[in-house]
Amino acid sequence: MHLVLEGLAAKVTDDAVLERAADAYRAKYGWPVTVEGGLFNAPYGAPTAGLPPYRLYEVRPVTVFAFVNDDALGASSTRWRF
Repeated sequence: MHLVLEGLAAKVTDDAVLERAADAYRAKYGWPVTVEGGLFNAPYGAPTAGLPPYRLYEVRPVTVFAFVNDDALGASSTRWRF
């Protein structure tokens, strides 16, 4: 299934929210990210992401479209609005 998400993106600057996200990155990927002054910092990142520090954004969905891409599930699509 393919998903297309439309919404409002905003910078995350709250250190408590950033720490929770950093905890998730450390737990899932082993990425040694730290929170410093409302930004993510790390000794390395993805080559295409550029050099740290990194800003974190959250997306609040407004509309989500889902398109089935598996013939076994049948041809269908749907839309959700929030």
